[in-house]
Amino acid sequence: MKFCVIGLGRFGQQVVKTLHENGAEVLAVDTLQSNIASIKNYTAQAICVTVHDEPTLEAIGVDEMDVIIIAIGENFAESILIAAILKKRSTKYKVIARATGQVQKEIFKLIGVDQV
Repeated sequence: MKFCVIGLGRFGQQVVKTLHENGAEVLAVDTLQSNIASIKNYTAQAICVTVHDEPTLEAIGVDEMDVIIIAIGENFAESILIAAILKKRSTKYKVIARATGQVQKEIFKLIGVDQV
């Protein structure tokens, strides 16, 4: 299976490592080059880019993924934006998002995120 992990803080990095250990093909995406550098050995590809619109998501290849994990913890607005764009684009991949509280979980569920 092909996974995309967006957001490589502590949580995102652990997700990438666990997926790698279980033989998954992982595309890792973050805005900080330092996060990309620390995780690149656990991925098929690691990209340093800000994901904020549909063309960027298309350019990084999300349509080829089976599962997209939004692991952004500090910028909830960015997480919601990415989740909404992904759910609008396609139903062929599963979208999983990290929530840091009950209200965030409920908002993700309202926009159709598959798993929170």
